[in-house]
Amino acid sequence: MNINELYERITNNKIYVDLKHYENKNLNKQNYDEIFNNISLNYIKNNTDETNYKLDIKTQNNNSYNYIENSFLKELSTITFLELNEIKTQITKFVNSSGSSEYLKSLSRSYKKLRININNVLVKNLDNDLFNELIYIFCKVFNINIVILNDKTNIYNDFIIDEAFNYYLFNYHEKENNKNYKFKETINHHDKFNHLKKYKKKLELNKIKQMKINELKEIAKDYKVNITQKKTDLLHDLIKFT
Repeated sequence: MNINELYERITNNKIYVDLKHYENKNLNKQNYDEIFNNISLNYIKNNTDETNYKLDIKTQNNNSYNYIENSFLKELSTITFLELNEIKTQITKFVNSSGSSEYLKSLSRSYKKLRININNVLVKNLDNDLFNELIYIFCKVFNINIVILNDKTNIYNDFIIDEAFNYYLFNYHEKENNKNYKFKETINHHDKFNHLKKYKKKLELNKIKQMKINELKEIAKDYKVNITQKKTDLLHDLIKFT
């Protein structure tokens, strides 16, 4: 079609084209074999009624997880709307300030050593070096509570600064000494019980080692561990929750 023919076909600002060579090629089931060349699509082909196109397609369950570096900081970045370096700067500024000494003392007997440790790990891939005191500091700086869920063991660990703050839930992943954290959702204090009822709270190894047999038995009841055992056996069974 040349430019003159194009102008001639303009009607109400629309161009009408005569589709002389249009050929309607309807696909039938014999044509599908050339197109559907994998198992999933062959399933659709063999289970489709020509008059009913509502398909019951089952997706493949893929349990794989892609590990990334500094996942905790990257997830925290989406929460705080800050760049990774900005998050690190705020943590470093708080930890190194004279005003944070009292709070650091509440977390560790040696607050000066804690300060050094935090400055050291912030330059690494934080996922493999993240420790409880540092998570509390993240909570303190950003006015949040953090709950870390382990779906493999059904154990959770919570870091509570103030019950009035939102609770940010993270899924914990670990494989071959690689650790990752994936932000799941935000809840409030009233929703915490319903979200955590299938989990057991993570135990602190150092604390349960110092407990007497009667104290261990009380904990063992909550964790459905045989309380008739000796102390060494109780500890052995409770360690899986640490």
